[in-house]
Amino acid sequence: MAKTPSLYHQMHRAIERSFTPGVSKHDMEDHERQSRIFNYGYRQHLNDFASEFGRSIKEAHPDVKYIKDIKPEYINEYLQDKADKGCTQNYIKTLASYAAKIGSLSSDMYNTDIN
Repeated sequence: MAKTPSLYHQMHRAIERSFTPGVSKHDMEDHERQSRIFNYGYRQHLNDFASEFGRSIKEAHPDVKYIKDIKPEYINEYLQDKADKGCTQNYIKTLASYAAKIGSLSSDMYNTDIN
């Protein structure tokens, strides 16, 4: 029986699958752009978020093994935890956008919706 990949690894695979360096986003239609990552820096930020978020979910909800098991409440808990730790509202919005992007990429790859 194969080992279940970690949440981080599942998110990382969705990010890497959607990374398209050197492709002009201006030549794509809007719906194609939503499921692509064009920038190296943005890809790294998403991977960093996926690592931290995956670790947080694993600690708070050890029963979650797959991306499809992540509920919107878990994302809200994570964001509230960050707010309670003193993170700025702008940073919280950035984290929420990362979660939404990974949710979009994951839904394309795994046919699921975590947003």
